[in-house]
Amino acid sequence: MENCNVSCLSSDIGNLISLTHLDLNGNNLCTLPDSIGNLTRLQILNMAYCNVSYLSSEIGNLISLTDLDLRGNDLCALPDSIGNLTRLQSLKMVGCNVSHLPSEIGSLISLRDLNLVENNLRSLPDSIGNLTCLTFLAISNCNVSYLPSEIGSLISLTGLFLDGNNFCTLPDSIGNLTRLVCLHMTNCNVSYLPSEIGSLISLANLVLDGNNLCTLPDSVGKLYRLIGLSMNNCNLSHMPSAIWRLMGLSLEYLYLKGCHKSAESNFVYNVMKAAIWQVQDYRMFHPIHGFVNHSSIHLTWGEVPRWFEYQTEGSSLSVKVPPLVNQKIWSLAVCVIYIGSNSNEKCNQKGFFFLEYHINKVQRRSYLIGDRGDGLCREDQMFLKFTSMSELEGGDEVEIFITKCWHIQVKKCAAKLIFEVDEDTDDEA
Repeated sequence: MENCNVSCLSSDIGNLISLTHLDLNGNNLCTLPDSIGNLTRLQILNMAYCNVSYLSSEIGNLISLTDLDLRGNDLCALPDSIGNLTRLQSLKMVGCNVSHLPSEIGSLISLRDLNLVENNLRSLPDSIGNLTCLTFLAISNCNVSYLPSEIGSLISLTGLFLDGNNFCTLPDSIGNLTRLVCLHMTNCNVSYLPSEIGSLISLANLVLDGNNLCTLPDSVGKLYRLIGLSMNNCNLSHMPSAIWRLMGLSLEYLYLKGCHKSAESNFVYNVMKAAIWQVQDYRMFHPIHGFVNHSSIHLTWGEVPRWFEYQTEGSSLSVKVPPLVNQKIWSLAVCVIYIGSNSNEKCNQKGFFFLEYHINKVQRRSYLIGDRGDGLCREDQMFLKFTSMSELEGGDEVEIFITKCWHIQVKKCAAKLIFEVDEDTDDEA
C-alpha cells in the first residue's frame, strides 16, 4: 500500500492475523486503528512519511515485530507500551519531532539499530544502557546537551553518530565501547575529550569537525586501529605526539582544514615537521605492523616549507634520487597546494584529483584524492602525502603527476625524500 494516498485504515485490518509485512510508506494516515494490535505475527511495519501524529498503546501488542519504520511523522512521543516489542531489531524515527523517549525503550532487548536523527530529544533516558545488543545509534541534530553515563553499557555498539548536538564533552564511560568502529560528533560544541577515549580499541574513524577542541588527550595514541581522523574547523593549537606514531601503524587520513587560529601559531609547520620526523623513526617499521605507505594530511594553507627540496609551480614534478651512501630512503613526502577551480560555484562541491608516481618512466602508483569541499573555493588547501619508496636507488627518477582534476586547480607541488636520518626540517619557511 505504498504511496496510495490512503487517509484511513479500516479497523478490519485487525482481522489479518497472519500478516507478516505491512508497508504503508507515503500515505496520509494520521493514525492507525486500535485493531492494529491484533496483528501479533506482524514482523515488519513501515509507516514512514504517513503524517502520523499519534501511536496508540496497542502498538505494543505487535510482539513479533522486528522492524518498525516511523520516519518523517510528527509523533512527539512514543507510547510506553513500545517496551513490549522485545523482538524489535530496528527502530527508525528520523525527523519525527520526538521530544521524549519513555524509559520503557530500555526493554527493547533485541534492538540493534536505533535511528533518532533530527528530533528534539535534549537527553536520553538512563535505560538506554539496557540495549546491550545495539550496534548502531544515531542521535544527530537532536538538541541533546547531555549523554548519560549508561551509554557506556552499549557494549555491542559499532557506530555512534552524535553530530549537531550541544554537549561539551563525553562521559568517561565512553571508554567501555571497545567494539566501536565509527564515532562521529561534528559541530557539538565539544571542548574536551576524556582520556578514556583511548580505550576505544576498535575505533577506525573519528570525526570531530567544527568543535572547540584545542588538542586531543595523549591517550589517542592507543587507538592502534584508527584509519581516519578529521578535526576540520576546530580550534587546534597542539597535536599530541601520539598522533604521529599512529601514522606509522594505522592512520591513513588526517583532516586539519580550517584551523586558522592554529595556523597563526605555526601549527601547520609543526604538524608537517612532526609527521616527517615520525616517518624517519625506524620504530614505525615494526615487523608486525609494517609501515602505512599511504598516510595523508589535509590542511588549509598555501605555502610550501623550503625544506621540501623539490618544488615547482603547476601540477607535475621530477625528483632525481641522489647517490645513496650509507643511507636508506624510507618514504617520499609530496605536498600539493590547490584551490577550487570555479570560485563562482557553490563551495560545498567535492573536488578530486589523481596523484600518480612514475619511477624511471614506468607508472608504479596512483591514488584518487578527494576533497570534501569545505572552503574549497575560498582558500588555498594543502595535501600532504607520505608514500613508502624503500625500493628507490641512487640515480632513479621519480615523476609526480597530478591529473584528472575535478573542481580543483593545482597551484604548486613539492616533494621531499625522507631518509633514515634527515634533520633538514628545522626552518619554518
